[in-house]
Amino acid sequence: MTDVFEQNITDITNAIDNKYVYLNAFNAGINLPKIINDYIGYGSCCPMNKLRDVQGHEDVAMAVGFGKINSDIYLSLSTPLGTRFMNPNFGSELYKLLFEPYDQILIDAVTITTKRALTKDVHSIQLVEVFVDDSQQLYNLLNISITYQIVNTPLSNNYVFPFVTSAESYS
Repeated sequence: MTDVFEQNITDITNAIDNKYVYLNAFNAGINLPKIINDYIGYGSCCPMNKLRDVQGHEDVAMAVGFGKINSDIYLSLSTPLGTRFMNPNFGSELYKLLFEPYDQILIDAVTITTKRALTKDVHSIQLVEVFVDDSQQLYNLLNISITYQIVNTPLSNNYVFPFVTSAESYS
């Protein structure tokens, strides 16, 4: 009985070594067709995630499909415009809105700035809608809900970017 158990453990260990299986992989979109994933591309998650395989080895999490697009959106909106080395046109101007008064003008400015940055930086999507939810005003949080469609496909998804401001309400 012990020999069978030890053989099963050895077989599982060898399979893990060969396949490099991860637990909790960031694979939103792993079920998309391979041609779509190849079109979107593969890359590291943003914000960076560290994953551990079953044996305890660590590596950077990879993003596939919608996960890759969501990582691209996060990176575009969280990078201040002009700060990326060798690509000063990448990023958004959301950082300029951090200390603006919390009113309808701020919400409109966040919407316009988000649309401008994503249209310029994330080429694999077409924006369907950008909606700014201000229900978390007490916590100085604007949730930017982005609905998008992958270019040349009928596939769509959404992503919520949390924009934390330091603004005070002037209502």
